[in-house]
Amino acid sequence: MTGVSFIITVYNKAGFLPDVVAALKNQAGDFNRQFIFVDDGSTDNSLEVLYKLTQDLADCEIIHQNNGGPSDATNRGIAIARYPYIKLVDGDDVLDNNGTIALLKSLDKKD
Repeated sequence: MTGVSFIITVYNKAGFLPDVVAALKNQAGDFNRQFIFVDDGSTDNSLEVLYKLTQDLADCEIIHQNNGGPSDATNRGIAIARYPYIKLVDGDDVLDNNGTIALLKSLDKKD
């Protein structure tokens, strides 16, 4: 079974996070998942919202760092990703429930 490490960068996205996390939880497919949220020094309550919304999310890590920009936050997440596939998600991206499985299926197609 393959796996996907979702790297979600967050900077002042508290209002979007309920929909973002719900969409991550609803990703269809039989694959292993790792969720890495990198809070890039948010000044709103994004960090607190993340902790609340992810309490029941398996294989989830929340990293808080001083603001270094989206590239720095992305690289921090990539550094701890365990699975061969990495899905980058911004803190206001709401994924279609079939989005990840569709991508995985397209990668598995043989020509």
